[in-house]
Amino acid sequence: MLYDRFKKEGGDGVDCIMLTLNAEKHLQETLDAFYKEVPIRKLLVIDGGSIDATHDILNMYPRHDNWIKPGMTTGKAWELLKNKVQTSWFIWIDVGKIPTEGWYDTMVQFKDQGTLLGSLRYNDIGGLDKTIADPSKRLLGGPWFIKTKSVGSYHVDDDYVQRNIDIIIRKQLEDAGGCYHLVTSTYHTCFLPTPVTDKDILRQRHIQNAQGIVKYITPEYAKEHASYLLDDHWMLMMNDLPRKWIQETNPAWIPILKRWRAKRLLIAKLERFIYHKVLRGWKWS
Repeated sequence: MLYDRFKKEGGDGVDCIMLTLNAEKHLQETLDAFYKEVPIRKLLVIDGGSIDATHDILNMYPRHDNWIKPGMTTGKAWELLKNKVQTSWFIWIDVGKIPTEGWYDTMVQFKDQGTLLGSLRYNDIGGLDKTIADPSKRLLGGPWFIKTKSVGSYHVDDDYVQRNIDIIIRKQLEDAGGCYHLVTSTYHTCFLPTPVTDKDILRQRHIQNAQGIVKYITPEYAKEHASYLLDDHWMLMMNDLPRKWIQETNPAWIPILKRWRAKRLLIAKLERFIYHKVLRGWKWS
């Protein structure tokens, strides 16, 4: 039987937003945990057109609204959902990220430390996620506890913000005067997705990621707040984009890429070749 904290305890509660697409594998355990942990006033969902049992599972839970938007990028769907939030703080629920007991009660104690709060992550196969454990690196996925006004100006087009959404949300939030804070006294468990091995899909993801960074992130921001975007992994992806497109979209990246190519391109390509063809035995191109 579902434990519904909002129904049990009353009060104002907090709105939650969530994106789904064929999410049945971990959806029920995710929502069971959040309805128990969080006084959910309203669950706002955009679904990308699921063909599995996602909608049936969602219908098991009270106070939810669901909109179907096939093909919409996560960045744009996230924007539409946060615009529907009616509470002063809200939670982004990321399917397959399960909060530990006491997660919400711990997070609310840190409202004065930041306007976007994250927590430590342990993977389901064991081990602390070292990326999230370093606040200077990527936030990756949720769950996040967010002050609604701090993302009031967040806006993207429905184009390239897909798997880089955490980078762009944080940049826009900080531009508006907000700040990120990692709460290290609680955590969530992440069920790792099945790795994608299809070369064409991976290549398209890399292109989209790079386009999103070029369009929505400035080199100045990367230097001061997200230096990992200047490492070989990201620069290789941006280097593969047409120069004309970069010039038309955000020409500030052109001299950055030019200097990187002169110093690192051959080394980066050699290291990538060794990793994919020698260490993994997988052909990149």
